[in-house]
Amino acid sequence: MVNEKVGALPSVRVSVNTTSVTDQGKASVALWGTVRDPSGQRAAASFQVVETGGPEPGTSETVVLDGAVHLKNDGGEYEPGRPWLRVTREDLTRPGIDETTRRTFASAFEEAQQGLREAAATKGLTTLRHGTLIQEPVWERLEGTQVRRHSGKTGAASLRQGTDQGLRALAEAGVTSVPWVVWVDGRGLLRRFSATVASGPTSMDIKAVYSGWGEPVNVTPPPERQTATLG
Repeated sequence: MVNEKVGALPSVRVSVNTTSVTDQGKASVALWGTVRDPSGQRAAASFQVVETGGPEPGTSETVVLDGAVHLKNDGGEYEPGRPWLRVTREDLTRPGIDETTRRTFASAFEEAQQGLREAAATKGLTTLRHGTLIQEPVWERLEGTQVRRHSGKTGAASLRQGTDQGLRALAEAGVTSVPWVVWVDGRGLLRRFSATVASGPTSMDIKAVYSGWGEPVNVTPPPERQTATLG
C-alpha cells in the first residue's frame, strides 16, 4: 500500500542524515532537497550534501535533470567563472577523455544517482518492502499529524538485492539484519524512516524525513554561463 501511494505522487521534499562510525573515526552526511519523479518520465532532483569527517568533508550541490548530472563543489571552479560541471553518460564514453578524468567523474555521476535514490525514498521503501514486522503498528502523532509507526527488520539477503549502496555495504560487512522504524500517515505516505545497525567496530545511523508529497516542484539546471562540460 505504501509503495502504491508513493508511486502515484510525482514529487517529495526529503532530508536524510547518515552517521557512520568505523575504526577510522566518525563521519556524517546530511542530504536534503526535492525530487520530481513523474510516471513514465526521467526523475529529476536538486539536492545539497554536507559531509563532516571522513576522507572528503565539505559541501556539494547536485542537480539531476534530463539524464544529465550537474555538480558543484564548495569553493571550487571547473573553469574560471564556472563552478558547475555538466556530465552525462555519453560524455563518459566520449573518445579523447583521459582515463583518470573518466574514472573521477564516472564515480561522481554514480554518487549523484545514489543521492537521487536516497532522496526518492528508496532506502525506506527497500527495507519496508523486504522486511517483516516485529510488533503491531501503533498510531501516534508526528509533528501534528496522525501517523502509524511500523517497527520491523530486514535480512541481509534482501539488502544485497537492493539498489542502495549503503545498505548493501552493511550486508557485505556482516550485518545479518537491519532493525528499522517507519512512520506512515493516514494517506499511506512515508513520513519518516529510521534505522541503527552495528557490526563490530562499525555502526550506521540513518534518519530520513519526507514531506510535501505531490506538491509542485521546479527542478532547473544551473545557469549555462556558470556551467562547464567535459571534453
